[in-house]
Amino acid sequence: MVSAKQQLTGLEDDGIEVPEEEPIEYPNVTVNVHRDQYSIFQIKRKIEQKLLTVSPEFQRLNAWNNKQQSELIESILMGVPIPVFYFFEDSTGNQQIVDGKQRITALCSFLNNEFKLSKLKILGTKNEVEHFNGKFFGDLEAKWQSKIEDYQLIVFVIKPPTPENIKYDIFDRVNRGGTQLNAQEMRHALYNGTATSLLEELAKNEDYKKLTGFDSREDKRMKGRMMILRFIALYSTYQKCINIQYSSDMNEYLANFMKFINEPKQQNLITEIKNIFSLTMKNCYSLFGEDAFRFSKTGVSERRKPISMGLFEMVSYALACDIPTDTQKQKHIIDMIDQAKKYIEENNFFHRIDSKKVVDLRCSKAKEIQEKIRNIQMETN
Repeated sequence: MVSAKQQLTGLEDDGIEVPEEEPIEYPNVTVNVHRDQYSIFQIKRKIEQKLLTVSPEFQRLNAWNNKQQSELIESILMGVPIPVFYFFEDSTGNQQIVDGKQRITALCSFLNNEFKLSKLKILGTKNEVEHFNGKFFGDLEAKWQSKIEDYQLIVFVIKPPTPENIKYDIFDRVNRGGTQLNAQEMRHALYNGTATSLLEELAKNEDYKKLTGFDSREDKRMKGRMMILRFIALYSTYQKCINIQYSSDMNEYLANFMKFINEPKQQNLITEIKNIFSLTMKNCYSLFGEDAFRFSKTGVSERRKPISMGLFEMVSYALACDIPTDTQKQKHIIDMIDQAKKYIEENNFFHRIDSKKVVDLRCSKAKEIQEKIRNIQMETN
């Protein structure tokens, strides 16, 4: 049976407290959507010129098979309208496919002679169907090649200054299927690049895997990467490594952080993040083992408590520094962090875990502990 506390904290089957996403109001926002029209040849050229990005599919989604690809080409040869496409456009004019990745991938693959048409059914007479079956694009007569290349696709382009949180809602609506995507899966698709590569690398850290039980190969819903992203973003903000402020909208904040990491010339910050994360996870496991991010049990018979997202951020931030090797001084650090955990739990900061007030509290507690650790370390030296 799920307890009231578990319902409030979003506890899920894998033993991680996932904050519930609160509905956000959108007063006075500008949604800039243009209806455009491109030929298939133009789309292929935009991709080749890197003006249009086809993000990688999620691991749990399979690519189209030959039958599905062939049916799409058959529809185009027949002149049958196909569903509209959705693109996002950034401030530089570069675009990303939001809805229609499978279709555009199939179209470009056919134009690149990567598959043959097969199992066509309704193109025309039996002789006409057999005329196309087994053919690559390069095998078709020039008139049929032109018909495919000139076919017009209807595209709705979401342009700036449409806010990031609106983009999330649009992405969610056009990609909603059998399994609704969570926020981190959407971020993975929308901001694929240096940021997603960084998260993938950090998720392979051995100490992190021992601390959380997450194996990046099995983390299909990307909860482990979400935890890492929250920590490195908040650490970077509250340590004033970046000029991105937090104001209670976690999705928009994390989106802006990933966009920032994807910008050129962020290598110094990325290197610092990698070093800090490695040091932090080593410290957390060394001092606390697998219970680093869990509240203490209140009774012998009580089940082991789940990993807390808020504790992961606070404890990791506090230990993002060198710690003394002296056992007695390490015991003092453990006591300080245990007291902070107790304070957070006793004051019931399970509610509104992403409110600015509560995030500020966690980060200020972490900075306070970190400063005391630095003083202890200086005394050691």
